[in-house]
Amino acid sequence: WAPAIPKDLKTSVTGSLGGSGSGSGSGSGSAKGVSRGGGLKLFGVEVKAKKLGVIVSINNAVQNSGRLPSMFEEIFKLFPDADVILTNGGGMVDWPKALGEFNAKVEERKKREKETGKKEIGPSKMEVPKITRFSSGEAMDWPPVRGVSFAKNYPGLKAKEPALYEKLLRRNNTWFLSSYADANACYKAFDELIKKKVEAIYWYNTFSFPIEGSEAERVAVVILENQIEIIVDDQAGSFRQGKDWIEKVKARTAARGAGS
Repeated sequence: WAPAIPKDLKTSVTGSLGGSGSGSGSGSGSAKGVSRGGGLKLFGVEVKAKKLGVIVSINNAVQNSGRLPSMFEEIFKLFPDADVILTNGGGMVDWPKALGEFNAKVEERKKREKETGKKEIGPSKMEVPKITRFSSGEAMDWPPVRGVSFAKNYPGLKAKEPALYEKLLRRNNTWFLSSYADANACYKAFDELIKKKVEAIYWYNTFSFPIEGSEAERVAVVILENQIEIIVDDQAGSFRQGKDWIEKVKARTAARGAGS
C-alpha cells in the first residue's frame, strides 16, 4: 500500500519523520518527572509520554554487536516500568501471505535437495506467531534465547548476555513474539502494547523486512487515532524497507546511529 501523506508534512527517514501527538492517553507508567506536557530524551528523541512500550529485535546480529545491555540500561533508567516485547526481527505482512511465502521457500529448498542430493538445514513448518510472557518456559525454546547449534556464533541471549537475560526474566512486563522473522508479525507486538495503553513506542529492528498489507494499515490507523509517539531505530541505519509506513505514523528516528 502507499499511504497518503499530507503535502505540508515534512518527512525524512534520516532525521525527524514528523511530529508526535500531544493527546492525553490513559496509560500510567511510574517514570518520575515524565508527562505528556514535557518529556525526557530517549536516544536523542524527546518523548512526552508517561508510559512507554518497547519492541526490540534480539536477533543474532544485534546480540553479537554488544549493544543490547547499554540500550536496555538507558531505557530502564528513563522508563523503569516500560512494557517490553522481544522479537526476532521481521516486519508486518498479513499472515496468509507470510505463510504462503514461507511455504514456497520450503518447497524450493526441497526441490534443490532433490536435484543436488544434498540436505539443507532449515525449518519446514512455521507456527502462528503469538505473544508470550518471557518468564514462561516457552522462551527457553525460542532460538534467540537458546541459540542455534548449527549457526556460526549464535549461542543465544541466555549465554551471550546472562545478566541482561536474568534481568528481563525477572520483570513482570517482558514478553516475546514467537515464530520466525519470516512470519513478519510485528503488528502483534504493536497490538499488545496498544492494548496496554502505552503512549509511546520505541521500535528497534532491522528494517529490511516489508511493512505492508491490511495489518500494517490497521496498526497505523490505531497509532494515529490514539496519538501514540513512535520512535524507530534501525540496527543497520539504512531503513531499506517500511519507509512509507514509518512516515505515515509520523515516527521519529533515534539519534544513536548505526553501530552505536
